[in-house]
Amino acid sequence: MNKVLIVGRVVKSLEPKKTTSGISYVRFTVAVSREYNRDLTDFIPVVAWRKTSDFASQYLTKGMQIGITGSFQSSTYQDKNGQNTTRYEVSVDNIELLDTRRYNNPNVSVDNTQEVKFENKTNITKEIPIEIKKETNSDVPWDIDL
Repeated sequence: MNKVLIVGRVVKSLEPKKTTSGISYVRFTVAVSREYNRDLTDFIPVVAWRKTSDFASQYLTKGMQIGITGSFQSSTYQDKNGQNTTRYEVSVDNIELLDTRRYNNPNVSVDNTQEVKFENKTNITKEIPIEIKKETNSDVPWDIDL
């Protein structure tokens, strides 16, 4: 089984393209911090096709945190100099938006006074109560013996 799960941030703005046969696609890079050392970052090339490409092109912006599921692929082609080149990338099956900051999605605003407001294209506002809990040191069981 070939399944990849990535959580990271979009490195730069996307530039959607089409193949000669009219199929839409977009290639972009996702910056992923390593779990065991947050100071190290991997830059993972990904490609999205068709409707997934259209979604990515419309909603993803530089710096946005996303989750991707897909498969690892390699392909070989000849570059401009006639040299065989191998490309490695993740082919996207699904993209999940993990960043709900207002600058990334103008339809969502988070208000820390206990509500989240969603606005649709007809400017109807729905209010959904949320609980915001501040963590303090008293919430952590410091006396746990490891």
